[in-house]
Amino acid sequence: MLRRSESGSPNGAATNGAPINTGVLTESGVRLLRMDSSKCLFGAGLCGTSKLVFTSGILGARGTVAESTKEALAHSLEMLQAKGFSLTDIVKARVFLKSMGDFGAFNEAYAAFFGNHKPARECVQVAALPGDAHLQVSLIASAEPKNVVLSQEAPAPIGPYVQAYMAGSRLYLSGQISSPEQGIEGQAQAVLRQLEAVLKSAGMGMADVVKANGYLDNFGDFGAMNQVYGTFFPQSPPAREVVEMAMLPKGVGVEISLIAEHGAAQSKRIISAPGLPDPVGPYSHAVEINGTVFTAGQICKEGTLEEQAATVLGNLKKVFAAAGTSPTDAVAATVFLSDLGNLGKIEGPLSDFFGPSLPVIEVVQPAKLPFGVEVEISCIAVKG
Repeated sequence: MLRRSESGSPNGAATNGAPINTGVLTESGVRLLRMDSSKCLFGAGLCGTSKLVFTSGILGARGTVAESTKEALAHSLEMLQAKGFSLTDIVKARVFLKSMGDFGAFNEAYAAFFGNHKPARECVQVAALPGDAHLQVSLIASAEPKNVVLSQEAPAPIGPYVQAYMAGSRLYLSGQISSPEQGIEGQAQAVLRQLEAVLKSAGMGMADVVKANGYLDNFGDFGAMNQVYGTFFPQSPPAREVVEMAMLPKGVGVEISLIAEHGAAQSKRIISAPGLPDPVGPYSHAVEINGTVFTAGQICKEGTLEEQAATVLGNLKKVFAAAGTSPTDAVAATVFLSDLGNLGKIEGPLSDFFGPSLPVIEVVQPAKLPFGVEVEISCIAVKG
């Protein structure tokens, strides 16, 4: 279904509606991308349709933090331009930093690169990145009509980003934080109210949310955060992933970002696959809206890494089947590993699972995964 070409091979813009999947083949012919022969990395590619594309987690590893930032963003833009997208088509960025101490230098280089165009953004510090890189950047670009969404009831951005970007009917909300002095319940309440205010400015509500990304400074706060979170999503909650990061901006305890779709409250489909364990919180295993499937982060609490990965991928396969799609329709995936040194152990299973149309993939090591598991994987798929 997906049309592929090697990364950096500008063969013109994709035709309207035609799926694209760009990547680099390794020596073995497997589309598991590498920064060089010694550093494993799923990266340097883009995947999606001619209307919506995702770039993989591009590493910035050379020179200073500022130089690495420029390199990663320039590489990402080069790939987008090869498929007919421009800088102003970028609507969302997710940035994983090796050290929040580098935030100032990163932010300055990031702001200079984007200029007057400021996508929505989330930025957190991880425990480790592939190749000991300074940062990893993933982007979402859309060819749909776009506009910035602003709410006076939410804090102004503390950097070169906007509260949210509407692209077509889809809204990408930046990660929201609050004052660490409030305690975790107060922070969660404030963050979710701020997100709700931004949604309201776009003519939407919490019921229109289809995917949430949650970051905690301490996973011991998960229960308290989860209880507050559940009050905002009492029915048909979105797909979700929650992990502990090494550090969040300004020393806060929680950061949450959202993706929402106009009209999703009435038209989204909650995917409940037979044989899957019940969600361990107020989230759905997956949500489908307008042909896009957002899965929750899947985990397995028992077994070795290889056994956990096999169970997680098996559960994702059940989710895809229940949604009427398959792993070959995946366009983006996030792999959280408790130890990046074990990345090689799951390359084969991931390749077998996704097949020749491997999606773009982010791979990072957070500070901690839920319940001490070794791997968590989430996906976005677009029905062919």
